[in-house]
Amino acid sequence: MRKGLRVLAAFPLAIAFACDRSGTTDPLMSPFPDSVRVSQGLPPIAFDGWSTQTIGDTVILALLRTGVASLQQAMHVLIQVTAFDTSASPLRRNLPIGTCPLSLRIYRGTDRSVPPAWESDKAAPAVRCPTLQSRGGSSTDIMASWDAGAMLGDSLPAGQYSFGYTLRTTDGRAFEFSRDPKFLSTDHVPPTSDLSAIHFEARTQIVDNGPRVLKTVVVAKNMGTRAVTMNHGECNLTVRLYRTPDRASVPVWRSDARSIDCPSVLNLATLQPGDSLSFRLSVPMYDVVADGLPTGVYLANAEISFSSGTRAFWSGGVNVTGEPDRLPSSRNVDGLTFTATTRLVQGAGGADTIRTLVLVTNTTNTRRIASVPGSCPLFVYAYTSAAVRDAVPFQQSIPYAGTKGCSVDLRNYALDPGQSWVFGRDVPASAAAGLGHLWFTVWMPGTPALSLAAGDVEVPR
Repeated sequence: MRKGLRVLAAFPLAIAFACDRSGTTDPLMSPFPDSVRVSQGLPPIAFDGWSTQTIGDTVILALLRTGVASLQQAMHVLIQVTAFDTSASPLRRNLPIGTCPLSLRIYRGTDRSVPPAWESDKAAPAVRCPTLQSRGGSSTDIMASWDAGAMLGDSLPAGQYSFGYTLRTTDGRAFEFSRDPKFLSTDHVPPTSDLSAIHFEARTQIVDNGPRVLKTVVVAKNMGTRAVTMNHGECNLTVRLYRTPDRASVPVWRSDARSIDCPSVLNLATLQPGDSLSFRLSVPMYDVVADGLPTGVYLANAEISFSSGTRAFWSGGVNVTGEPDRLPSSRNVDGLTFTATTRLVQGAGGADTIRTLVLVTNTTNTRRIASVPGSCPLFVYAYTSAAVRDAVPFQQSIPYAGTKGCSVDLRNYALDPGQSWVFGRDVPASAAAGLGHLWFTVWMPGTPALSLAAGDVEVPR
């Protein structure tokens, strides 16, 4: 087989030098910076949905989320702050906080430089300082919540509001955080399972190469004024290909006809007004054409199932061709460019190393979050020819130590605009002695999960 937490600071691309005699001959390898000789290890952990600040060795994580309404209570806004000491010292240092360390502000728009529509510091004492929950332990870990009715009162309507909030310490420091707009309402109305207010957009296209992939994305957006539950199974998106725009006809291909392992789980999702949720399905094209699907243009239909019902929509046309796939050495996925190479690095006393590197660069103007296995970000496979390595579907690799000790224990990381990181995997050349000229692929599980051609080297005998 080949196969979210935020960066705490921007890290420049670290470069180290070593004597390199890679002997790479693959003519279609994408350029890899020659100055990059070693990996940087794992990047700092990124925290999905959390805001972060650092003070020396102390990391502050802050999270704001909204709770759904019920017949007993209206919506509420919950803030959780965790601060922990990352130093090597056995003495754990907590932040000095008092009985009212958190303050909250809500804004009518996304501009938080204007006066807020409501702020807890100007509210009555019981609302200004809600009961503080603390889990204590070796870190500062506190939570506080505000009732939406207390914030909106009789003067502010239900709608989308953005947030600013502050953590204050007893020694006079203040740490500011913000949160993008979320829906607030004073109604004691629980979510509905009626999907009539949900607007769906679906798109199917053929993307990538090595292998090409039939990719379908369905975006569900709540256009109503009430939260909607969209509970669903793990494999709730099905794609079918037709020759004509007639769902009553027999599809020429259907994704649910494949043999796949689909966990029997129920995913619980609540979509607040204005929020969106995406569903994705990707199928390698070699699976799509495995039963002899002729070249031609086909219409794709996406069907998505929830506990409360099923929706189907045409999601575009795709041109199925017989063009061959070839595993690329560089690929851009959602604004992150991944480029791979393998080099033979000379060591002392002939103890050479086969080093595989993947350079990841954020080419966008916004932060991007991805994930890799924490214990082993790269799985490296070896082949005796470029043709076997690049074959799609993937062919069996030869025995090689590039996967030894690896497990898929995913951890999230983030790259800021223009930031790069280098992941690496070293294998002693002695472990491949006698194998001659080898070609390599690298598999990076996670999000995104992708395989790349990783060059070739002549292994010393």
